[in-house]
Amino acid sequence: EGILVQEFKSKGLDQAKQIAVLEQAKGIYQQFLAKTESRSDLEAARKKSKDRIQDIDDTIQFLKMGDAAPEPAAAAPSPTAPPVPAAPAATK
Repeated sequence: EGILVQEFKSKGLDQAKQIAVLEQAKGIYQQFLAKTESRSDLEAARKKSKDRIQDIDDTIQFLKMGDAAPEPAAAAPSPTAPPVPAAPAATK
């Protein structure tokens, strides 16, 4: 269920709603981890859940950084190099 929320439900939303949905997915993963804490047979799934939680945290941090990012400055014209003179024609 967490995968569906993370991968599909969060797409195409504005930033605030996307963060809320990602937090919901994170909660689902955390519930899974809590319920399977003593289940060594599910260690691979637990690791994937932990990895997905980290991905969600990173995504939320990235989305929030977008708010704090300054507006890009107008691009300054790049300096142009002087033209390279053509080599003289060979004479025979």
